[in-house]
Parts: sequence; structure tokens; C-alpha cells
Amino acid sequence: RPLSECIQMGSIKNGLLSYLATPEQGKNDIKKAQGIIAERFSPPAIATLWETALHKARNNQSRHRKNATHDVSGVAIVVDLLQDVEIALPIAENIIKRKIRLDIITSERCLRSSPRLHQWLKSKKIIPTFISSVDMKHLDSRWFHNISHLLTISETSGGPHKIAHALTHIANGANIKTATLQHGFENIALTYRDEEYGDDISIAAQNIYIWGEPDGLPSWVSQSIRQRAIGTGRINSTGSAKREHKHPRLMGTAAKIGVFENLHWSRYPETYRAHFLTHLGATAAKAPDVTFFVKPHPAGRWLTKHPEMLTTLPDNVIIMHPNEKDWAMVGAHDIISAVDGVITTPSSIAIDAAQCAKRVAIVKDDLNDLENYDPLDFLETTEDWHTFVNQVTQGQKTQDMSKTDAFLKRVCKTTKTQDAIDFLISHFLK
Repeated sequence: RPLSECIQMGSIKNGLLSYLATPEQGKNDIKKAQGIIAERFSPPAIATLWETALHKARNNQSRHRKNATHDVSGVAIVVDLLQDVEIALPIAENIIKRKIRLDIITSERCLRSSPRLHQWLKSKKIIPTFISSVDMKHLDSRWFHNISHLLTISETSGGPHKIAHALTHIANGANIKTATLQHGFENIALTYRDEEYGDDISIAAQNIYIWGEPDGLPSWVSQSIRQRAIGTGRINSTGSAKREHKHPRLMGTAAKIGVFENLHWSRYPETYRAHFLTHLGATAAKAPDVTFFVKPHPAGRWLTKHPEMLTTLPDNVIIMHPNEKDWAMVGAHDIISAVDGVITTPSSIAIDAAQCAKRVAIVKDDLNDLENYDPLDFLETTEDWHTFVNQVTQGQKTQDMSKTDAFLKRVCKTTKTQDAIDFLISHFLK
């Protein structure tokens, strides 16, 4: 009660009567109160109190972060895109095995689209933190309670990664250690650029774990990104801890080809998409005893969004619609491990197939920027498609595997997912 000496306490009526009876007392109390207010409640005084409180908070946070570097108070993994799930879960399993507190930050959109993520969270009894782009207006660290490390699966300033990018900026400001991964073989800001995603794309994470060595990055990659890049190896559920969903149609000894598409990508002209379907249909018609399992991109889903384009495909072409219950739990690894060979548009599926010792061919058509995929097979015509399918379904599955081995050695420091995960977590948490 700092003003108790210059006000009338108790009855309001008695206080008013006292001041009316002795006006001089009222003037003296006002003068005394003005001095106390100036000393303790003026803007400069309040500013000093705030400064002291903030200084104390910063010191406490600094001590907390110093201890967290030693003890690792907790790790949060951002799983915002559907394609993040395949990479995030093997890493999350490793963190849990180390008995480190784990948080998952995800979006309702991602969780709704991924039964696998939903089941995994339920099995681990983890309640995720939900976030949306609207939440990024609140630039504070509310998302990181008791967290010392933040790992994003894909983070750049490009539009698809904006939530992970914003969270990384917030975490950096809160003195939380941050890292991200090379998500795909052609990763903007690291291994791929075009008119839409050019040299202005940035990465905010303090550590960037890439598949190969930093010296192998393209010459146009900025020095800032290059200095933060750390060669780790490829991390993916393909070839990692036992995860197989044996769909009945993928079992048996009948000839099977896995076909993967990411036709939603802006790099493809309409002619490429049209030729893809033409070559697929013609090849399937020439090989009626072979089943072609077509897996749309988990997020782009170009084929399933254009059903009118599929009406002429033969019956031995199976579109694995991710919204259909039968196919929702079937991942890329499940398909690759079951088929005789793989045909894919330019994507990380080429690495997945190579890691599983499967022959893989890239649909080239009229693209001219596929040097990164040398020396794998390229398909430009229907005859190329048919020749490849004949080879891998008629006893030549391992032909030219030396090409695959050379390809993997060039692009990956290690293809052993568990080794890459162990290195990443140990390096990130040290």
C-alpha cells in the first residue's frame, strides 16, 4: 500500500468530510502522492521494472538452454506435409528409444490424410500439437514448451514449406536448436531450382542434413546453405525398420510393375502428362499378363484428380487411390518390395527402388534436365517402356544393377537408413 500515507483509509464518507474540513491536508496529501507516483508508477519507473523482469527472464532462459544442450529437455518434430510422414516416423522411433521427450507438431490436414500417422500417434500415446498457417501470425514460442530442439522434415521459404519455415524462425529466436533435412532427391534450395523456385529460396535451420557430401551440392547453392549442410545419408522408411503392409493384390508370383507419378509438379508441360498416360496404356495393352500398380503422389494426386484421363487405360492398370480404404495404408516401400521393376517420373522413388535393389527407369519424354539421374534407364517412347517391362518381368530384373550401384554411391553418403538416423540424432543432440 504505497499510497496509504497520503489517502484517507476506511470510511469513504469520513474521508470526504475530513478533506472538506481541512483543505490544507488535502493539498499536502496530493503533493505527497504525486511524489510517490512519479517514483513508483510513472512510465519511466514502469519501464525500469519491465527491463528488470525481462533481464531476469533472459538469464533464466539462458540457464535453461545451457542445461538443455546437456540434457536435451525435449525434441519436437514438425510433420506438416503428407510426404513428411515416411521420413518423420523412423526418426521419431529413434528418439523414443533414446528415452527423450518427443512432441509432434502437425496439421489437421496432414493427420486426416495419413491413417499411418494417426495410428502411430495412437500406438505411442502421443497427443500432437496442431498448427495452421493462421497460427503463424502469433510469432511467439508457445509451440515449444519444454523443447530444446526442433526438427523439420522439409523447410524452405518456398510456399509448401511456409509453416515449417516460420516455426524454425521462431525457434531460432527462442534459442532453440533447429535442423531440417533434404526431403527429396530434387530439393529446392539444395539440389533443384527452376523459374518458380530460384536462387532467392532460403533455409532457416541451423543444421541442414543432406544425403551426400556438401562438396557435391550444385555450384549455384548459396555459401550460407553450404556452410550449414552436413552429409548424413538418406533417411526414409524404405529399407528401414520393418514396415510392410502386405496387400493381397501385391502378393503372389505374377509379374508386377510399380508406376509412380508426381504429375502435379509445375515442371511438367501438358504434353509430358499426356505422353505418360499414352505410354502407360499402350505398354499395359502389350503386356496383358503384367499388372501395373500406379501410385499417385501422396499430396499432389494428379491422376486421381483427373479421372477423365484414366478411362482408356486397360484393366491391368490399377490406380492406387490413397482415399480408398484398400490402398490408404500401402506405402511406396510396400509396392517397391513387391514388384519386379519400377517406372517413375523424376522423384525420390528412383532412390527408393535402387535401395531395394530393384531396376528403375525414369520417364524422360522431352525433359532435358535429368543429369542427376544418370546412369539409370530413361524412357522416351512406348517402345522404351515395353522393352524395360519385358526385361524386368522375364528374368532380367538385376540386369545393369551396376548402374544402380553407381547411382546410389554418387548421391548418398550411406543408403543404410538406420545408420543415417543414428548419425543425425547424435549430431543434432550433442
